[in-house]
Amino acid sequence: MTESNDSQPDSIESELQKIKLETAMAQLQKLNLEIEDLRAERNWEERIARFIPIITAVISIAGFLWGVVLFRNQQEKDRITREADQISRDMNQYRTSYEQLLQFSSNQNMTVARVLSLRQDLDALIDSLYPPNTNPKENQLQKDRLKASVYDLISKDFDFTQTRHVQFDIAALQNWVDYQKGLQGTLNVSITEKYLEALGDLRYKNPGVLQQIRVNDRDEYQEPDTLIGNPYRSVIEGFVCHLNLLSDDERTAEVRKFGNVTDNKLLAAQLSIFKCPVVGSQSKNPSN
Repeated sequence: MTESNDSQPDSIESELQKIKLETAMAQLQKLNLEIEDLRAERNWEERIARFIPIITAVISIAGFLWGVVLFRNQQEKDRITREADQISRDMNQYRTSYEQLLQFSSNQNMTVARVLSLRQDLDALIDSLYPPNTNPKENQLQKDRLKASVYDLISKDFDFTQTRHVQFDIAALQNWVDYQKGLQGTLNVSITEKYLEALGDLRYKNPGVLQQIRVNDRDEYQEPDTLIGNPYRSVIEGFVCHLNLLSDDERTAEVRKFGNVTDNKLLAAQLSIFKCPVVGSQSKNPSN
């Protein structure tokens, strides 16, 4: 019995030692795991640390490229805004100049030189708004519209008993190629008839004046006792300018009408001495 009692404490002591050993082993294993975790964490930090310069460089380059993109986008927006503003200004200027040109017959203060300048400006504005290289169809359409307005202004609105209207017509004839081309058809005949109507009006208002005009032997036209100025001279000269564009048969018919309207057949037979006067000039012809 005594031996059994003595072995029991040994057994308990053995179990305690075993538990302590297992506990120590568990703590050692835990410690090893923690060490491994720390090593792994350190390795990861070291790896990250090695890539930090590269990451920083990438971020810097990306930031620079993004700044370039933003700058280019802003530049493009500014360009589009400027172009839109320029188009708006050109459109406003075109409308203003177009209206001024068509108001020539009613605006007594507008000179022929101003008209020539307006037409040149209008052609330049059309080329700016509708570049002929990139938008030739609309460019030609707008120029044709402008030409048609000029034709209507001269053939329908003008009163050739007014010297400034005659000067406009002659200036257009001498400076605008498209107007000359437009007169190749019936338009020239109708404008020539309009000059004959003006001569008829002048004869009615001032009887005898047109009948007295004579041409001397030196092919110079001789005026009556009182000096004949405009509008008589300007109407005759405007008529002659358009007469020179007619065919031979048309010219003969219009000269005959001239003699009848003025009741001065002698003058009608010698109209060839009258020259188309130079009215206005441009350094560059705006119409081709």
